Amino acid sequence: MQKRWAGLILLTAVLLAAHAESEFTPPPKPATVPAAALWVGGVDGGVFVHVSPLKEKGLFAAAIYFQDGSGLWYKGELKHIGDAPFDPTSAASYSAWDGDNLLLRNGDRLEAINPH
Repeated sequence: MQKRWAGLILLTAVLLAAHAESEFTPPPKPATVPAAALWVGGVDGGVFVHVSPLKEKGLFAAAIYFQDGSGLWYKGELKHIGDAPFDPTSAASYSAWDGDNLLLRNGDRLEAINPH
C-alpha cells in the first residue's frame, strides 16, 4: 500500500512540474528593448536578443539586452559555429545566452566576436 501512495505522489509531482513548465510566458518587453527583439530564457531568467544576418555567410549582427531593459549586455558580431540551418527571426531557434555564446536549440551556437 505504501508503494502505491509513493508512486501516486511521485506521479502527481511530475505532472505538476510539467504543467508549470508548459505555462511559462516570457516577461513583458521593456520599452527600451526594440520591438523585434526576441525573448531567450525560461522561468529562471533570460535576455532579449535581436539577431540579423550579415552579408558574410555565418556572421550575424546582434544586440543582447538585459531582461529588465536596463541596457545592453552585448552588441557586436556573432559567428555561427556549426552547420545546421536555423531561423534567426524565431525565438524557437534559441535556447540560452551564456555571456559569450547564444546557444541554438539545434546544438549549434553563435559565438560572440568583435564586441562594440
